Order: sequence, then structure tokens, then C-alpha cells
Amino acid sequence: MDTDLIDASLPPSVSPVQLAARLGRAAAPLIIDVRKGPAFEAADRVIAGAVRIPPDGVAAILAGLPREREMVAYCVHGHEVSQGVTRLLGAAGLQAAYLEGGIAAWEEARLPTMPRLSATLLLFAEPGAWIESERAATNHPGPFPK
Repeated sequence: MDTDLIDASLPPSVSPVQLAARLGRAAAPLIIDVRKGPAFEAADRVIAGAVRIPPDGVAAILAGLPREREMVAYCVHGHEVSQGVTRLLGAAGLQAAYLEGGIAAWEEARLPTMPRLSATLLLFAEPGAWIESERAATNHPGPFPK
């Protein structure tokens, strides 16, 4: 294998199959949808269980994110947006990875999604910080579970 072709600057990543295998467990990662506004609004599906945090809002809520829980960020194709958010989370000392291939690869693998709700619920993460969520039926106001 030619190691010169490996990009050491890429943040940690997880494949759709690897992520799907970790869902539904107590130690499941927090899945964060960081698609840019137009891409998010144009989509009709989200990864089941994901919370929505616009990419430009992540820095504002870093202190409210759970330090002991791994996070997986996804965008449309797993390129600049989710990789940038993953770098930001990692620089803040959080365990983070991006979803390889983004939601496009997730859907191609026929993994669970749910309809994107037209109204977004805002979840309270810590005083003064809000997080948008697509899980309005199952999420509740309050800090993230630890």
C-alpha cells in the first residue's frame, strides 16, 4: 500500500455500516446533522435519531455538548462541512467523527431515516444555548443525557 496517498489531515471518520451497528445501545454516539441550511431544507429525510445543529451554530453550543459521549457529524456527502465540524469538536476536546459519504451514503446503504419535520424543535443544551432537533416526539427540553 502506498502510504503517501493517505491524507493524515482528515479527522476521524465512521462508515455508515459501522455507525448503524452502534445505534440503539447505551453507548450510541450522538448523531448531529450539520448540513447547510439550503441542503437541509431541500431534503425530506434525516438519519433516525439525529439532532440538527447548523454548522455555523456548533461553536456557540460547544460547552453544552456531552464530553463523555462520542459524536458523529454528517452532511450531504461527508466532505467539508461535516469534516470541519468534526475538527472543531475535536479541538474542543470532544470525541467526534464524521460520517463517511454523508447522508447520501447512509441512504444508499438503505439505513434508517425518518421524515424531516417541517417544524423544528429547539432543545435546551445549557443556559443560553439551543439545539434544533428532528426528534420532536422523543426529545425533551433539558440538558443532553450524560
